[in-house]
Amino acid sequence: MRLMKRQTILMSILLIPLFLFAQAWDYPIKPGTDKWKTLKTTQDKLDNCQIPVSILGKLTTADLVRLCLNYPLLGDLLFSNTGFQDGFNAISSNFNGFQELLKRKDAGAELLKHYEAFDLDSFEVSKGEKI
Repeated sequence: MRLMKRQTILMSILLIPLFLFAQAWDYPIKPGTDKWKTLKTTQDKLDNCQIPVSILGKLTTADLVRLCLNYPLLGDLLFSNTGFQDGFNAISSNFNGFQELLKRKDAGAELLKHYEAFDLDSFEVSKGEKI
């Protein structure tokens, strides 16, 4: 029995780093990849960018903010002729990550943390050019 307790404690100690440093879920298919090029319709892209429901509720708000800001179809909010709000409404109605984020009470605080940590000097426009 004592050996079993020691083994359990040892396994727990060894597994803790895996849980502490494990990265949250990431998009399996991203723009620019060969797999992305195989997605022929907007619906195919929307379907492949959804966060699995089994993961969605388990994400921390910080991880959810990161995923929303890295949403592969985020640029679609610019396609609205009536403004950013309508563009955001359109993409949030099609992406479960934004739907979940809008339910979180700490979403504003997490977004603010992300904004405050943003370094404009490191923002690259394209091909290494800086603004």
